[in-house]
Amino acid sequence: MLIVMTNSNPLISIVVPVYNSEKYLPECIESILNQNYANIELIIVNDGSTDNSLSIAEKFSENDSRIKILSQRNSGVSAARNLGISIAQGDYIGFVDSDDTVHEKMYEELLSRIVVDKTDIAALQKYVVRQITTASDEFSVISSKEALSKLLLLNFPTSLWAYLYKAETIKSLALDKDVHFFEDFLFNFEVLKSVEWVSLVNKDYYCYRFHDASTNSQGVTLKRLTCLNIVDKIRSYIDSDVGLDYLRSDVVFTQAHFIVGVLTPLNFNNFKYSEEYVSVVMSALDDSLKIVVLSKIVPFKYKFYLLLARLNIRIAILLGLVRDLVRF
Repeated sequence: MLIVMTNSNPLISIVVPVYNSEKYLPECIESILNQNYANIELIIVNDGSTDNSLSIAEKFSENDSRIKILSQRNSGVSAARNLGISIAQGDYIGFVDSDDTVHEKMYEELLSRIVVDKTDIAALQKYVVRQITTASDEFSVISSKEALSKLLLLNFPTSLWAYLYKAETIKSLALDKDVHFFEDFLFNFEVLKSVEWVSLVNKDYYCYRFHDASTNSQGVTLKRLTCLNIVDKIRSYIDSDVGLDYLRSDVVFTQAHFIVGVLTPLNFNNFKYSEEYVSVVMSALDDSLKIVVLSKIVPFKYKFYLLLARLNIRIAILLGLVRDLVRF
């Protein structure tokens, strides 16, 4: 049951980075403006769109004063989100991708949980990268320590759109503009290690639209390889904070998962055009194979595929095993 807030009416800033999303943007904007919780500001950051996205946003803004529109040269989704964070006036900040939609109750319930639980962030627990068994309770609270471990094991939401953050928690942070695949992961790691507790809402309130132009469907590009840098940055946090030492074994799973993930789009049609791509992946595999194979957390199917890929990448591609291993 929704818990009604009677003593406050905090402002929620919702940041939507937009790049050539004219096909889906109207539905996205409408779903945000139609939230049951009306005290919002919608910050649309036009990331150098060349289609009609900007004009669509401007038309909506003519009829709703809650909309703010910013434009920048095409700099990527992380830069767009950082810009949105910097100008957000809300007490809380959320994110929506421009080709997705949100349920009308989403921000009302996320905010209610934060207020009632006295936490700094709330997350939609049903939205995870891998299919897992979720808690049966509609609501719950977990410690940041547990959340960090679950994040590294990809049993916790990785995407920004699955969260509502207290503004003061993230105003001093920024997404790494040099990471273009799993770019939300490092940001959420930094957020989770800065709080004590996380509220959870176990409901289907976010509709992620998977299509050919979505980030997760993009194939062999050097930008995809930038996720391999995330593990080094997380390890640097662990090295500098003894309180995070318990995560050392978990991050090995993350490392294995990312390497399998960048191998996913390889096939014989694009292999001959991907020499630099393959070289980077093999180098990362050389650096991590021993620790991955010895890990008690990394599943056998990951170990088998990565060993096979290191011995003969063409045979691994031929068997097509990777498509059954990971869902991105």
